[in-house]
Amino acid sequence: YFGFVAPAVLFGLLGAASTLFLQGVSNPKPAMFIQCLMVPTNIIFNWIFIYGRMGAPAMGAAGAALATSLTMALSAFGLAVYISRSRSLKKFQPWGSFRGLWRYGRTIRRFGIPVGAAAALEFLGMTALIMFAGRIGALAISSLEVAFNLHLLAFLVTLGVASATAVRVGNAVGRGDTGDIGLVVLAGISLGLLGMAPFLAGYVVVPESFARAFITDDAVVALTASLLTIIAIALPFDSVQMIVLHSLRALGDQWVASAGQVVSFFFVMVSVGWTLAFPSGYGVRGLVLALLVGAAVAALLMVARLLWVRRRLISAL
Repeated sequence: YFGFVAPAVLFGLLGAASTLFLQGVSNPKPAMFIQCLMVPTNIIFNWIFIYGRMGAPAMGAAGAALATSLTMALSAFGLAVYISRSRSLKKFQPWGSFRGLWRYGRTIRRFGIPVGAAAALEFLGMTALIMFAGRIGALAISSLEVAFNLHLLAFLVTLGVASATAVRVGNAVGRGDTGDIGLVVLAGISLGLLGMAPFLAGYVVVPESFARAFITDDAVVALTASLLTIIAIALPFDSVQMIVLHSLRALGDQWVASAGQVVSFFFVMVSVGWTLAFPSGYGVRGLVLALLVGAAVAALLMVARLLWVRRRLISAL
């Protein structure tokens, strides 16, 4: 499986760089169009290589990995071709000379290292919660995985809005309109919450229906349904912190923002998760409550930091 999926990392990096470049120049539609094409393409590749259709061998999980790599390669290639052939993008010289690449990359490294380290530790914190669930039992880890997947499903709306908000914040800074930053971030938060509202309503009103989309085991469905109520409370906090976090990065405040991310989702969330799950006896519900606590702490820290940075920028004018 890893042998087939490993190339997807390289293709994913190229695709992500191309997508973020297009977002940065306020031209996100080509990336959206290509990704929409890749969804059915990935489904077809999975059908072919997992089950051995159209003369291909039945590869099972390895076939799913191969399908992922092929899809990501096509996506990255399509974006690269578009960027290379687009006349409107030539002024940005996206595929310019490689001379001085290390020197000019200094700013990117200074910006990217704390961001990448913080994202890795946040992911490690989520992984720790899953590992804790594994210590509780099969029912706990199955329910937690389904709940986390449904959390991610609703959170995808926030990810898109967060990227768009960061671009607009960066544009405001470039124009010198620092007074617009608060309005841009507030608009982003409003759109993020509005976009995930249908998911929140569904998780509260009909949680079993969402759980059964993943699994049919009655015990797992029942436990997952109880977790989704907590997920529905955590999601607005998570949405706010992610949108404000991206805005802070657009303002060049990556170090303090990344530190707040690590404190919230690594130190606070993991320690609270362990305490609630085991000494306090809440089990898997304690792990989801820890996610809620981590997201709430992150939202508080990010908003406080944004207010401070915005005040500093206005005072500097």
